[in-house]
Amino acid sequence: MIGETYISVKRINLILILFLTPVTSVLAMEKVQVLLMDGGLNSLGTVATVNGRAVTLLDVLNICGTEEKKLPYMYNKKEAQEQAYLLRQAALEKLIERKLVFCDFLSKGYRFPVGFMQKYLDKIAVAHKRPNAAALKKMIESRGENFTRFKKKAYENAAVNSMLYLKCYKDVFITPKRIYNYYKKNINKFNKSARVRLQILKVVKKGLHRNEIDSFIAKLQGKLNNPDEETFTEFAIMYSEGPNNIKGGDIGWIPVDKLRKDFAAALRGALIGETVGPVNTEEAYFFIRIKDRKNEDIVTYRNARKSIKHTLTVKQRKKEYDSYIKKLRGKADIKYF
Repeated sequence: MIGETYISVKRINLILILFLTPVTSVLAMEKVQVLLMDGGLNSLGTVATVNGRAVTLLDVLNICGTEEKKLPYMYNKKEAQEQAYLLRQAALEKLIERKLVFCDFLSKGYRFPVGFMQKYLDKIAVAHKRPNAAALKKMIESRGENFTRFKKKAYENAAVNSMLYLKCYKDVFITPKRIYNYYKKNINKFNKSARVRLQILKVVKKGLHRNEIDSFIAKLQGKLNNPDEETFTEFAIMYSEGPNNIKGGDIGWIPVDKLRKDFAAALRGALIGETVGPVNTEEAYFFIRIKDRKNEDIVTYRNARKSIKHTLTVKQRKKEYDSYIKKLRGKADIKYF
C-alpha cells in the first residue's frame, strides 16, 4: 500500500510497463532562454531546478536528441533551429514534471524493497539484450558513461513510474455504462457513410477548347462510351482541365452524401467501371468514371467498445495526471536559468 514505507515488488512489476503520459504544457519563451539556438548550447549545465534538484541540458538532449538528428532532413536551417527549440522546450517541461513527482516520492519517505533495484537493473539489461546487470554495467562503462549515475537515474525513473501509477492510473476504471453512453453520443464517429472513388475529366467551357466546345465534347462522348480504366486515364491525362489530371483524374474517395447535387444525380444507379457524362454544369462539362464503391459501414457497439474503453481510459488518466502535476507545481520551488 502507498501508506507503507515500502512499495511491493509485485506492484512495481506492473508499474514498470507503464509509460509517462505525454507532456501537454510548454514553457513561456522568455523562461527558457538557455535553450535558444543562439546561446546556451555549448554548456551542458543546469537549465532548471525543482526544489533544488537540477535538470541539465544533457538531460534535455538525452530525450530529444534522436528527434533533433532528423530535423536537417525535414526542414531548412532556420526551420530546423525553430523545431529543435520547441523539442527542447517540451523535453525540459517533461523533465521538470518528472522531478516534481520524484520529489513527492522522496517527501513521503517511500522506499523500494531490498533487492528491488538489482531486479530492476536486470530487466533493463534484458531490454538491452544483456543477460544481467553486470553485463549492463560493462556496456554502459564501455560507452564512457558513469554506471553509478545510470543507477541513480534508473531508481528515479522507477520511483516516478510507481508514483504515476499509484496517483494517476491505478484507480481509473471505465464503467460499461460510460462506454455505451459514449458510443450512443458519438455514433457518427463509428459509422462511415457510403463512399465512391471517382475519376474526373473536366472540360472548362471558357478554357482551352472554348472555340470548339460543342464539337470537342461530342468527340469525347464518342470516345468515352464505357471506356476501360486505361482508356479513361489516358484521355484524362491528355484533355482534362480538372484536378489530378496527371493521375488520370483520380480524386480519391468521397462520401456519397457529400457529392454535389448534379454529380449525385448523374451517378445514381451507376455501377463500378461505368462512365457517365457529359454532365453539363455552369462552368464546365464533366465525364465521370466510377473507379470503386464502398457501402455504408456501421461499426457495432460490440466491435467499438474496446477502442472506446481505451480512448476514455487515456483521457481519464490524462485528467488525473494534469491534476496531480498541478498540485505539485503549486507547492514546488521551480527555477529556470
